[in-house]
Amino acid sequence: MTQHGDITYDYVIAGSGIAGLICACYLSMQGQKVIVLEKNHQIGGALQVFSRDKKIFDTGVHYIGSLGAGETLHNLYGFLGIIDYLNFAPLEQRGFDRVIFSGDKTEYFLSQGWNNFYLDLIKYFPNEAEGIDKLISKIKQTVALFGPYFLRPLDDGGIAIEVLSEKLSSVFNQLSFSDKLIAVLTGNSILYGYAKAKTPFYVFALILNSYVTGAYRMIRGGSQIAKALSRRINQLGGTIIKYAEVTSFNYEDGRIIDCTVKGKGSIHGKNFISNFHPKCTTDMLHPNPLRSGYLLRLDSLQNTTSFVTVHLSLEQDKVPYFNYNKYIINDGCIAGKIQDQIDASWPQHFLLCTGREWVNQEFASTLTVLAFANFSQFDPWNESANTVSTPAERGESYAKFKNGIIAQVLQQLDEHYPGIAGWVRHKECSTPLTIRDFLGQPSGAAYGYEKDANDILRCMISPATKIDNLFLTGQNTDLHGIYGASISALLTLERTPHGGQIWQDIRTSLEQVS
Repeated sequence: MTQHGDITYDYVIAGSGIAGLICACYLSMQGQKVIVLEKNHQIGGALQVFSRDKKIFDTGVHYIGSLGAGETLHNLYGFLGIIDYLNFAPLEQRGFDRVIFSGDKTEYFLSQGWNNFYLDLIKYFPNEAEGIDKLISKIKQTVALFGPYFLRPLDDGGIAIEVLSEKLSSVFNQLSFSDKLIAVLTGNSILYGYAKAKTPFYVFALILNSYVTGAYRMIRGGSQIAKALSRRINQLGGTIIKYAEVTSFNYEDGRIIDCTVKGKGSIHGKNFISNFHPKCTTDMLHPNPLRSGYLLRLDSLQNTTSFVTVHLSLEQDKVPYFNYNKYIINDGCIAGKIQDQIDASWPQHFLLCTGREWVNQEFASTLTVLAFANFSQFDPWNESANTVSTPAERGESYAKFKNGIIAQVLQQLDEHYPGIAGWVRHKECSTPLTIRDFLGQPSGAAYGYEKDANDILRCMISPATKIDNLFLTGQNTDLHGIYGASISALLTLERTPHGGQIWQDIRTSLEQVS
């Protein structure tokens, strides 16, 4: 790190999640001297993968919306120069997501293309066709207000508070939807954590729209996005350093002058972009010049719940490959109530999907189960920390708890694939502690700060801070997921000294392509 400590970079980017990498890529395209600092052995944040039994498992990216030709992420990644290096394939057009209820033999399809979405839903709910049609119209109208999700700046005046603060549950009530239809429409709410009393409609609309307009599976893992961005950054003269854990942002004379890297000295910069959780960022300020009211607001915001993920490597030719996602809802699950306590009935709501290793895959070689989990249940091991770069054991009690989680998941899967426990070659379990340690998310918060429609402005975190040369990026400054975090990078860039032309640059690039 010594040689880097002798350089003053135009931009120092702390954290290599996708938002940080996109910022680094664009600023490098502008000829800025950029360095990205990542504490882990892999870059990419939630794009990281791991290998077991010679199989690749995604840690956070199970499928991506808006990635097809002409769609937002396809156009953005094309602008950045990486789209041709990504290997992905569309999920099933009819039923890319399928909602399955215990005791109900019907698989309820959520389909790609709004016309298909409507036609498939009214097969199950013919008496609610008018309401479904109105819902789709409202989704389209709402999404159209969010210019950045179409790679253009927000209209003058921004988005009305009435739009941002409208609850999803209120819309369902206005349309007089049945409980079953609501359960189907929110069957994939593991993607955003539907809380009836809080979740804004716009969050539901943006996320669902991204998948209905195009849902894709990365072939051999989502880390290829991070690798493609890394190659592009290096080609443009940027630098990425791994095993570089930022421990403080050092403030002097109204600006951040450098950041301290654990065991490796300091990196000097003119501007700093933090891809960390905002609370983690402000805790690293030394000294901290920000107003106490701002810090108290960050402290008081509620983080989203966390997850447990069970990864299974399978014997060959046992489970036919399915090119869609299964959302399984068991008795006792209530739409709009996040049931994250790991008890005898857990998991009551979970995602089941398979990784994709090649295009014409006939049998599944891996299965992944994702379910809500409450961080408090991992308090006995809260003081531990374990990553690849800083390995440590959490002890026998932790391993026993995880084995119990895997056993419960296998018991649930046995109802759908009788005998599956005997087909498992390898099993792995990640917990909220894994999310906390690898991604730096307090309490293992999967989606950062929770969006609360009751006090939506309080939940909005600006990418610009009161320190002129410190900026924030990532899911907390806009929306979570690869889709939301990618757009958050653009919202950060437009606030930086060298990113004000980002929207014009993208538009010019798209016009040249067309």
